[in-house]
Amino acid sequence: MTLVAQSAARLHVSDAPIPAFPPPVRLWSRVRGTDGGRLCGDVIVAEPLPGGRLALVVGDVLGHGWSHAAPAAFIAERVVSMLALGCSPGLALLAADDAFRAVADACSFAAIFVADVDPRCGVVRYSSAGHDAAIVLGAEGAVRGLEANGPLLGVVEDPQFGEGQFTIEAGLRLVVVTDGVVESRPPGTVDFFGTERVLRSASWALCCGADPAAALIEDVVRHAGGVPSDDAAALVAAW
Repeated sequence: MTLVAQSAARLHVSDAPIPAFPPPVRLWSRVRGTDGGRLCGDVIVAEPLPGGRLALVVGDVLGHGWSHAAPAAFIAERVVSMLALGCSPGLALLAADDAFRAVADACSFAAIFVADVDPRCGVVRYSSAGHDAAIVLGAEGAVRGLEANGPLLGVVEDPQFGEGQFTIEAGLRLVVVTDGVVESRPPGTVDFFGTERVLRSASWALCCGADPAAALIEDVVRHAGGVPSDDAAALVAAW
């Protein structure tokens, strides 16, 4: 078994149950390939880190379907392993870029969002490689988009990845989705699902006590007329 295949076998690359973590954070995730299956080019990982920290990774490799699951899992594993060694999210992405170039072809690239949640100091540090569909929703309804602070993996020589952070507070929600969610649309139209529908769907599900990630993906599939053209993934964290 290749190193990339081993990574896919070990990691949470679908909507399999995420490991339980102590309060106050609650996590939901869902991944759906274009064929309706769980293995695809989108990946979500939630893994404990030393010192009570938590790694959250949402990635999207160019293309869709089960054949892209292994490289997606491979780069996610590299990010988590670097965070576990004490690297910052930006440095973890730099290592992931090197690893991705070693296994991907010249025409491939990947978008990935990385967060290091530290409940001890109440801070979430994050970095993003070409991923701009991460949103923080405050307890009072304020919306903050977490824009990409670095290029896509595999595109730029010697890339630089910036970092950001936000403070954890009761009622805060983090919603991270791939482009298969925000760019979903009915066939023959330009009615993209968009971030407003993302927030509306996730917030409504949370208010109803439902799984917000599952509800979000169901709404995306429904919006696309039952035939989404890309893999889709959603992660919701609530404090």
